[in-house]
Amino acid sequence: MDFLRELVQNAMDAGTPRIEVSISHGDGVLECEVRDFGEGMDEAIIDGQLTRLFSSTKENDRLKIGKFGIGFTSIFAIEPDLVRVLTGRHSENWEVLFHPDRSFQKRRVEDVHSGTRILLYKRMPIAGAAPFVTEARDVLTYWCEHAETPIYFYDRTGESEAKTAKQAPDAQSADPFAAFASVEEEGERIDQPFALPDTLMSVVHSSNGIEVVIAYTATVHWAFFNGGLTLLRSEESEVLEQFSTRLRHVSFKVKSPRLEHTLTRDNVLRDEHYFEAMAEVVQAGALLRTKLLDRIKSVAPTDGDLSPWHKLLAAELDADVVGSWYDPRLLLVRDTAGQAIAPATALWWETNGPKALLAEQGTPLSEELARQGYMVVRDEGSTATLMARASGISTVEVLDARTSFAFPRLLDPPELEPREREVLEVAAEMMQTATQGRVTLRFGDFEGERLWDDDLLYVEAPDGGGLFRRPAQIATTTHYYRMIRGALWGRTFAVDRHHRRVDDLMELSEDSVIVAMALVQALLTLDRRFASAGLPRLSRAMSERLS
Repeated sequence: MDFLRELVQNAMDAGTPRIEVSISHGDGVLECEVRDFGEGMDEAIIDGQLTRLFSSTKENDRLKIGKFGIGFTSIFAIEPDLVRVLTGRHSENWEVLFHPDRSFQKRRVEDVHSGTRILLYKRMPIAGAAPFVTEARDVLTYWCEHAETPIYFYDRTGESEAKTAKQAPDAQSADPFAAFASVEEEGERIDQPFALPDTLMSVVHSSNGIEVVIAYTATVHWAFFNGGLTLLRSEESEVLEQFSTRLRHVSFKVKSPRLEHTLTRDNVLRDEHYFEAMAEVVQAGALLRTKLLDRIKSVAPTDGDLSPWHKLLAAELDADVVGSWYDPRLLLVRDTAGQAIAPATALWWETNGPKALLAEQGTPLSEELARQGYMVVRDEGSTATLMARASGISTVEVLDARTSFAFPRLLDPPELEPREREVLEVAAEMMQTATQGRVTLRFGDFEGERLWDDDLLYVEAPDGGGLFRRPAQIATTTHYYRMIRGALWGRTFAVDRHHRRVDDLMELSEDSVIVAMALVQALLTLDRRFASAGLPRLSRAMSERLS
């Protein structure tokens, strides 16, 4: 079906102001017509080009991209029963009939023809007409998406009798383009504006006769055009070759009258014109990047989620070595109060290097971290990826406050559910016995959500709770969090009431005593300071209690 591309290309090269493709069906025969209103052909052109395979006068014409003389002959790929050509030029009007064996008959006709009409006839049951129409439309849409000549598609297969396309005005008037302005359209417009769909942000750039549209899109793809006809469209980054690193995260379309396809028509010729076009694409990419930076810099405390923009900027930093276009002091992220801050100033240092701390906005944990002087960046989904690159320091470790800190609120018995109170009463007594009175057991609310890893079943806390930091390197006590700016007055084990293990133990038995003993056993097993002596004491206490 690619013959449609070839015929449309030839029509454009003939200077037509308009192209019509119509498909009809009647008496068991499908008719497909491609009509243009361009220069047409006289006898010399018919004899020297149309009926002579692989002959073309376009070889040295850079404004015409059908260079291999095979456009018309491609129509025989679908094995038509007859091909009829009606054309005229220089007061000559001709009809040429081509048969399946490629033989042809040529005769003069009296009817005046504007441009060229190519009609393909093929025996086909009516059931085959709809798939043919669908494929024809798809081929035209793919190859002629941004044709610079209007293309109209007419599906007439549903009509009772085969009809030709609406008679158009005389296109050989002084202004043939204007002649079509008043035509009432019934066909479907194939050619579309030169744009990218579903963009988050886009830039249109034009220079040296080259047009570029480049954008951030959900699905990345690239396309090359000459005269609006598709040369290459792909989602595989290999087609970008040496430009892959810089451009693989953005979508673009580039149109140039100097781009050419390879002989196999499945790629773009990598010549000087290709690199000229790609230079303009890179320039358009720089403009898009600047637009993205300006968008993020204009953020206000009340703006919505910045995650999409942070994700795009992180991709830009990955794609290009940080140079003069980027300054880590730009106000690109927000603190948990919503104020814009710079990635470079949002860092804090520990002995093993710089850290960036991310937290959700408006939680007790984020508020406590800010109160104690931590620089906390608002976590907006993609901010972690951005902060790893945006500070200008390649060794930044990005910490999630939810897994690096804990801020438990110790709960009093009246705040607990009845079952929790029963379990805690027995468990506290058992823990006192197992540790000889050194550990008090309480339930804590760790911001009321299942935020913590399985290893953080509890922390050691003073009675008033406090802020805890998980050490960077933990050897044997994987549950342990070090308290920030405070001393432990005695030992209180604050157990996360929403921890998955607590839920599992609650479902283990309806007997609160059994649940409490299993909980204490789990706590002692995690904490090796008390395990060796505490577990035997717990075992004896359990035996006595059960007996």
